[in-house]
Amino acid sequence: MTSLDYVSIPNRQLTENFWLYEFLVSDNAAALRLDNTPDADQLANIERLAEKLQSIRSMLSFHFVNEVFIDITSGFRSRAVNKAAGGSRTSDHLNGGSADFQCRTKAMDLRELHVARLIDHSKMSFDQLIYYPPLLGERLHLGMGDRMRREVMTRSPHRDGYLRGIVG
Repeated sequence: MTSLDYVSIPNRQLTENFWLYEFLVSDNAAALRLDNTPDADQLANIERLAEKLQSIRSMLSFHFVNEVFIDITSGFRSRAVNKAAGGSRTSDHLNGGSADFQCRTKAMDLRELHVARLIDHSKMSFDQLIYYPPLLGERLHLGMGDRMRREVMTRSPHRDGYLRGIVG
């Protein structure tokens, strides 16, 4: 069962390919019956994040000459959901400004490592891009925080902390 089986999640289309529920669904929230409803400011951040992810999806689909899908694995988190997930107290997930995601196509094997490098080498603005290697459940984290530092990192699979740049 998914968390959609346990809770009623508000939904509306944010962009051509992203819906609000994708950013709100949480297995932790469902299992622990935690509220994961954003306020107006958090919702505005989610909308801005959806627009950026839509731009990334379009860029990748153009690059690979194949439709690319982005599956959000973690989006907005209320304080209670973030605590249950073991998230940082300063995480942009709390304000609706970041998402963890994986990419796929129907026609080819797509590695997040390659996607991370494409985003890094693009001229797109963002605050953080973090690559999590296969030992950590290969995925990407995109943060759209206020600072827009264009900070690019790889989560180290062998020790606590991060490595500068996309390493893999």
